[in-house]
Amino acid sequence: MRSSRVPSPHSTRARAAPPGGGFLGEPNPLLVRELRQALRLPRLPWTITAAVALIGLGMLTIGSLQVTQGKMAQLGSYLFQGFVSIVLLYVCLVGPATAAGAIALEREGKTLEPLLLTSLAPKDIARGKFLAAFATLGVQVVALLPLAAIPFLFGGVTAGELCVVAVVITAVAAVSVAFGLAIASRTQTLRGALAVSIILPAAGAPLLFGLVTAVGETVASSRWPLVTSGPIWWSTAYTTVPFGLDYVVWLLVWPLLLLGLPFWLFSALSAANLSGVNDDRSSGVKRWFLGASLLLSGAVFVTCFRVDLDKASVCAFLAEIFTFILLVFMAVTLTADPLGPTRLVRARWKRLRTSAFSRMLGPGIIRGAILQIVLAAVILGACYAGGVLGSSPGALRDKLGIASTSRTPLSAIPGALANGAIYVLLFQVFLVGLSAFLRSRKRGGENVAFARAATLAAAVVITIVPWIVATIVNSFSSTSSNAPPLVAAPSPAFAAYAFLQAQRGTDVMSVTVASLSASMAWGALGLVLLGIAWERSRRTVADVEQLQKRTEAKLDREAEEEPDEEEDEEPTAAPPPPPPLPRTAAAEISEKTAASDPDDEPDVIPPPPPLPRGMKPSDEGDSDPKK
Repeated sequence: MRSSRVPSPHSTRARAAPPGGGFLGEPNPLLVRELRQALRLPRLPWTITAAVALIGLGMLTIGSLQVTQGKMAQLGSYLFQGFVSIVLLYVCLVGPATAAGAIALEREGKTLEPLLLTSLAPKDIARGKFLAAFATLGVQVVALLPLAAIPFLFGGVTAGELCVVAVVITAVAAVSVAFGLAIASRTQTLRGALAVSIILPAAGAPLLFGLVTAVGETVASSRWPLVTSGPIWWSTAYTTVPFGLDYVVWLLVWPLLLLGLPFWLFSALSAANLSGVNDDRSSGVKRWFLGASLLLSGAVFVTCFRVDLDKASVCAFLAEIFTFILLVFMAVTLTADPLGPTRLVRARWKRLRTSAFSRMLGPGIIRGAILQIVLAAVILGACYAGGVLGSSPGALRDKLGIASTSRTPLSAIPGALANGAIYVLLFQVFLVGLSAFLRSRKRGGENVAFARAATLAAAVVITIVPWIVATIVNSFSSTSSNAPPLVAAPSPAFAAYAFLQAQRGTDVMSVTVASLSASMAWGALGLVLLGIAWERSRRTVADVEQLQKRTEAKLDREAEEEPDEEEDEEPTAAPPPPPPLPRTAAAEISEKTAASDPDDEPDVIPPPPPLPRGMKPSDEGDSDPKK
């Protein structure tokens, strides 16, 4: 028996998603269509053949040139690291380009709107596009992986390292495809999607790869001396490091966060960009911010115990710096949040009986502001707690920490960590208030790009300009050049200067007072802007609701008056009878006959014969009936 529930007429999806929308049941119909189109392209086998031939011939050439120098195992390790680096670079460049045309072609072909009107939800469309692009890239990666057997000819590589490399390459490929899909869902043309999907990875992938390699190799060399050095040090670490808390923290937790959080973010952005204007486009991104904040808080707290005693505070402060970057990104991203949920979203909440917590993650600029402030407090609190507890010997340090012979940090370090956490939190209040203030203007909802650009520009300018001013002032000052640049206190980077001064033990009090004063000023200004934005948004939402209620009441009133008007209408008068026909001679004879002999029934007089052609009816009256 079919359900009697009728979908909302305002919804862009008239039916529920089929079982194929998920990973179980029937396959995603969009995935099937995309795979058929992608695997039938004639350039795909030629691309795979060219990539395999070039990389394979290059590896064999390098190996044949170096084989005469001996050290075969070392040569095999070098070839293996070079091959993995090339494949990772290939995946980072080709993956986004493969997914870039997935949605851009739909937009250019005017087929995206009909696709959104089908039974597939936006997240199902994004999932189908991702799986199709990932499968296409996976075919190329699988064709390249057998080349990793070439280092076996020289030695120095184990089967476990090959398995680790295959897993990591697959994860990086998934992230790169998700990034390209997020870019394609935002751009309007195929050329724009391809340009952004190629330029950004080409510029950012080497920097990110070098940063991860440098930090990871530093940690690996200090923790595990037997791990092979080089850009692919992690392949040896996964197979040689004994399993323990260090293995879980450094080789499982942080790699999963570095790869899983970007993938989750790109997937949420793709689904949000494909949703309609009246749909809920905020819940997915806010869930990501919530999950990322909680996961990063736990990872930072535990990591502060897995370093030396004197480095725990430095680790916590670096975490505060990255938290500041994450919070700025959060403020800029959630600037596009609407003033409140639409009627469609509220009706869906009512129909599905959504909880208050899920509604808190829904559309609404004030909801988003409160969420950002709470998450900022949670992350910064975890950083401060980890830095203070991790840098002080105690029971918790003995359970979670490592043995350390380092000296106990200075007593000013906890105050410097608290100062940095307070500054970042209050500056985030200012950014949230500024973005909400810009969005709550009369025409602020029509120009989201301006509000985002203004919020990002404010964060960058306030961070940099005070230091430029401080440098200029100190250059003209007659005092010592080592004097604290208190003019730069309005910059959030001044908290880093205060932390360094606390480590040195110089000018702690003056620097701390200046930092706290500037941070409190930013927090007060942010609260004022947030209060103005709250009042504006409340009035706007109330006006919209009143207008909707008046419109609905007017429509209901008109619908009730229409049947009454039909009942009150007077019946129309009957049409007048037709005029009598002209009397003919035959009719006069029949009347005279009936009058002369009333007892006899009148004979039926046949109708007159038709008139001859050319004779008019007026000529009939001139004939004599007796004749």
